[in-house]
Formats: sequence, structure tokens, C-alpha cells
Amino acid sequence: MRWRQVLALVYLMGLGSASVGQTYNVPLNNVVYYGFEADLYRKGCEFHTSMKPYRMDDLNRSIRYDSLRTLNHHHSKFSKSFVGRKIVSRSLLQLDSSRFTIAADLVFNFELGRDFVGKYNYLVNTKGARLFGRIGKRVSYYSAIFETQATFMPYMVREIKARNVVPGFGRAKDFPFNRGLWQAFKSVPNGYDFALVQGYVSYSATRWLNVQLGHDRFMIGDGYRSLFLSDAGFNYPFVKAEASFWKMRYTMLWNSLQDISIPVPFESGFVKKWGSFHYLSYNATPWLQAGLFGAVVWGRGKSNGVGGLNLRFRPFNRTIIYGQLLIDDLAVAEMFEGSGHMGQKVGLQLGTKVHAPFRAKGLMLQMEYNTVRPYTYASSDRYINYGHYNQALAHPLGANFHELVGILHYRFKDIAFVYKLNYAVIGRDTSATSFGADINKPTTEAALGQWSYGNTTGQGIGSTVLMQDINLSYTVNRVSNFYIILGLQHRQETTAVATEKNVYVYFALRTMLSNLYNDY
Repeated sequence: MRWRQVLALVYLMGLGSASVGQTYNVPLNNVVYYGFEADLYRKGCEFHTSMKPYRMDDLNRSIRYDSLRTLNHHHSKFSKSFVGRKIVSRSLLQLDSSRFTIAADLVFNFELGRDFVGKYNYLVNTKGARLFGRIGKRVSYYSAIFETQATFMPYMVREIKARNVVPGFGRAKDFPFNRGLWQAFKSVPNGYDFALVQGYVSYSATRWLNVQLGHDRFMIGDGYRSLFLSDAGFNYPFVKAEASFWKMRYTMLWNSLQDISIPVPFESGFVKKWGSFHYLSYNATPWLQAGLFGAVVWGRGKSNGVGGLNLRFRPFNRTIIYGQLLIDDLAVAEMFEGSGHMGQKVGLQLGTKVHAPFRAKGLMLQMEYNTVRPYTYASSDRYINYGHYNQALAHPLGANFHELVGILHYRFKDIAFVYKLNYAVIGRDTSATSFGADINKPTTEAALGQWSYGNTTGQGIGSTVLMQDINLSYTVNRVSNFYIILGLQHRQETTAVATEKNVYVYFALRTMLSNLYNDY
């Protein structure tokens, strides 16, 4: 083998350094974002923080993200070896030159846990790969594919059976865990098998204009939840254009959505509908960032539109107060005729994030309140509701709820501690009647009748959900987002007739490429 071939092989195995100027997105995971967002909330930074995920090149213009991404606290002899670098500081495969970059990593989530109330073990077995890089200075690409076999606790199984999908993913088929090597784990015998594919091409015509085409999901807002567009649902084909000018940034997103509740012949696929999302962010003052949101879901000659206002105040350095007002329908005339008209479909979010309180570097505190009135996001024709693949496009609870979220995050070098509290008061539906929680049910099935008065948030089958998650994680590799996690989840749901509890302890080896939501 000639020396040029040897040199190319060395670069391919990852000895080249990462290139700056990548236009692909930073994987949207809260723990990853907590590691750098304090600098985005500092005085003097005009970064538009509400449209996520962020692009690497965009971040690098405001903070030293490349330095944070490649930060390495591993100084052992093994970590400096060829194999050690692959594990703790490099992509598995990487070729980097002035004209292009190619990188690849394994994708996995191996989780084993036990519910000490139900006395069952649970498993998650995810494996796959991702490929990403750039061509020249303007084009980047990203693709990932992985498939999963997993078992779920009873409350999640109810969601899967009700929606015919795994929340956050797509359709699944039954998978037995009581045969072969799986028997050794003594887990819940029945689980699910499902897959996820995501990818896109990103093109930056100039520093101020970026266009992406692919299959993924997005989030709008500075909170843990979003009432506009959330990453808690399933991926969709999209085209996104983002333009920056003066103190403004305008994002246009078009996507193809599906309603999987309508039976169709196998050959024709599910019924399609379409979505158009627009978000204009404006740095009004050094301490105020305001955003206008509008979206339309349409098909079959009908449409359903929502709009809203997003605000982010910065009263102190690295501290923000944020909120969203979501308007689906106001029914203004009916306000003067009686209270609780079902056409008054609105949602409200109010929250705060404080980084380094009490001068504690690495500490972040967040508190957030969300409420959405009954029947918001729903439509008289369920085909054009504000959803995709039987899942909400916004808040995973749908509508008809009050929710409080509290998060404490602390990081010291490669060790992170997270405590998260969710408390929700929900008015659930029955199988035959809609009290306004399930956005997939048409408003013609409203419990008090269509266009009725007297509707209140929390009406229906009253349910309170308290969920606490405590986890300790160790960052093995910041480039591949490889973490080792030990955690405990406590969930209690109380209705008028029963109380369900789970105390789940888990251990995971995970590449954290997306948020995993099970807190509802």
C-alpha cells in the first residue's frame, strides 16, 4: 500500500481534526443544550434562541461551540491511544479535508431497568448508525437510521395501544421478549419493535440564508415544552428556509403530514395532509426577543390555522423569563354571551431559566407553567387537526390540562446531575366522548355539544400525574454524544377511582441524539 493510501486511511479512521463551518444541526437534546445555552442568554448576545435545532455554523458566530463540542477531560494513557480516541473524543470514522468532511458514528441506547412496584424488568435495545459531513463550505448533510426493541411500563403501553404508534416514533409491531437470549433478563414478556429514519441536506447560500430539505422534527420556543411546534412527535418530510436580516430572523417550514387513523389500502399508504409554519423572531431591545408564529394544516379543501406570540425577556445576565400565547380560536362574540365557550381555544406558557444562580457555575434552574384549554388544536374534521401520525404537533398532552415543570441541572466537567419534576392536572376523555383532551377526536363529539358553553380546563375524567426523574450521567464522548446514565423515575397517576404508581430504576448506555419524552 502506497503512502498516500496509508495517509488517507489514517484520516478515515478519525485522526483528522473536526472542521469548522459545518451547516448541519446540533442534535436536539436538552442535556446537550444545557451545556452551552447559558452563553446564548448572556448580555450582548443577539442569537435567536427560539427556533431549534440550532446550526453549528450559526452557533459558532455567537459562542465557541466547536471548542465545547470537542472539549476533552480525559487525560489517561488509554484515552490518548488510537482506540481510546475513538471512544472518548472522536467520531468512529472521520475524513476531513479542505473540500469535504465525512464522519460516522454508531447510534445506540442499551437500557435495563426495573419497576419496584410492578416487580418487572424493562429493556430498551436500540442500534443503528449516523453519517454526516459537508461538501465545500456551503453544503452539509446528515442521516441516521436505527431500530429498537423495547418494553414499556403500563401507562406507556396504554398510549401505544390508543394511538397505534410509539410516542415520538412511528408504528410498531409486537415483539416477544420471552424467548431466546431475552429470557435471561426476565423482562416484561411483550414489547414492541420499531424504527426511525432521519436525515437532511443543508445549504447556506450566504451567511444570512439557509435552506434544508429532509425528514426530521423541530421545536419553537425557549421552554421545555412548546405550544407552537414540539419535537415530542414523529418525524416528517420537510423543506425549511431561514433568512436573517438586521435584528430579525424569519423561518419558513413546509412539511408533509399523515393521518393514520383512516383505513386505506396498503398499496396507497396513509392519507396525506400538509403543514405550513412561519416564525419571525425580532430582537426588539437588548433584553427583549419577540416572535410571531403562524401555522396552517390543510388538505381535502379544508384547513386549520393557529397563531401565537413568543416572548423572551432577559432581566439579568444569563437569566430569562419566557412565555408563549397560542391562539387556535377566540370566539370573541361568544365571550359576551356566556363563559366557557368551546370555541375559545387558547394556550399559555410562562417560565424562567436561571443559569449560575448564587454564582454556582454549571447550575441551571428552570420553572415552567403550561395550560391549554379544551378542544384546542382539534377540528370538526379530525383529518385537519394539528397533529401528525396520531400525535400532537405541539404539547404531548394535547389539550385540556394544567402543567408545572421544574428542572435542576448541574454539570461539573463530564458529570451531570438532573432532577426534573412534572405535575399535571388533566381532564381525560372517555372512549366515546371528547372532553377536549385528545386532539384526534373531532369537536363534533364534544361532551356538552358542539359550540357549547360551560367548558372548563380539566373537565372530564379528572387525573393528576406526578412524575419525578433523577439521573446522573457521565459524558464519554461529546462528539458522538455518548453518555452513561443511572437514573430513577417515580410516577403516580391519581383519578377518582384508582391510583397507579411506578418506581423505575434504570441504567443506560446511550447516544443522546434526540429528546426522549415519557413524562406525561
